[in-house]
Amino acid sequence: MTTAIRQHIDNDPDLKCRRDLLDSIHGVGEKTIALLLAFDIHSGRFANSRKAAAFAGLDPRLHESGSSVRGNPPLNDSPIHC
Repeated sequence: MTTAIRQHIDNDPDLKCRRDLLDSIHGVGEKTIALLLAFDIHSGRFANSRKAAAFAGLDPRLHESGSSVRGNPPLNDSPIHC
């Protein structure tokens, strides 16, 4: 399977060029590159690189909604633990 994907990318000049660009990014490997190419992630699809990275699951940021709950839940501070 991996060989077939690699050959498909090698036989398409556009995919090969995009693979070479993605391969220049430190920490992005062959399997991630194949997934990014399969989902057609390119510079015109997203408003900025941050959104593209988040879509691909490469954004290590923690996103939380709301602001009413912060810290540990109240039960974690109770003196009784089972």
